Amino acid sequence: MQSAAAAGKPFAFRQALLVETPMNVGVSADKEDSSNSGDLLELVAKALYEHKIKEARAAVADLELPLQDIELTLIEVRDCADDRCAAITIFALMEDIMMLLLTRNMNSKLKGGLGKIFEPSGILGTASSRITMAAALGWISKETQAQLDLLRKIRNEFAHSVTTRRLTDSPVSGWISSMHASESMFESGAAAARKVRPQYTVRPIKSYSTRQKLVARGATLLRQLVFELTALPHAHRHGVAAEHIFGDMDEMPKAAADLLRSITRIMLPILIDNFDHDEFERARAG
Repeated sequence: MQSAAAAGKPFAFRQALLVETPMNVGVSADKEDSSNSGDLLELVAKALYEHKIKEARAAVADLELPLQDIELTLIEVRDCADDRCAAITIFALMEDIMMLLLTRNMNSKLKGGLGKIFEPSGILGTASSRITMAAALGWISKETQAQLDLLRKIRNEFAHSVTTRRLTDSPVSGWISSMHASESMFESGAAAARKVRPQYTVRPIKSYSTRQKLVARGATLLRQLVFELTALPHAHRHGVAAEHIFGDMDEMPKAAADLLRSITRIMLPILIDNFDHDEFERARAG
């Protein structure tokens, strides 16, 4: 029996104690070989996985987004006087980006071209069918599908009902309330901004107008849509997790990182009560 003193020895020394008798030699060697083999398998498996991540990242590195159009459109949604304009415009932006990224992941050599399947009479001729197909392929998550459908309902209500004029009207206000409340994420960003500009006053989330909530939730949905429609198809193809393809901001495609910066610029006047746009742009230029 092993003594209490030996039990307290370092692992290597306890291994030496085990080989003192012939009966224990085989047991010790088998355990050590098994341990070494397990480490070897783990190292090789990780190396293979890292290789597949690099392949997937190379496949998405050339991502291009119409960043100027995105930023100008989100500014319009944030600042336009008419709620109907804001609701229809933000979903139009989602549709444009969705079309762009869907076709990026499809076979461009399809006989007759991809255009025919997106025609009004085509199999992906409506926003609803495109959202459903993307979800069926696993290119967007169930949550993103649900968020897009809510935004589509909001757009349709304004497009087809003359009596719906404001975002606070029913059922629109309920659909906006049902969207993922991403304001807390932006609040964290505002707190970070105060470290650089202590004079900033962070606007409380509870004081956000319905329009401001739509902008925040819509911008977050746009970011998620770009992430998923870019990463998930390649995650499936390469057998890796989508979040490992994008990684942090230094590892994701430049266009995706620039999109985050654009969304931040759009949100700053909402997040900060005393935000001075001219001063901000002067500081950036300097």
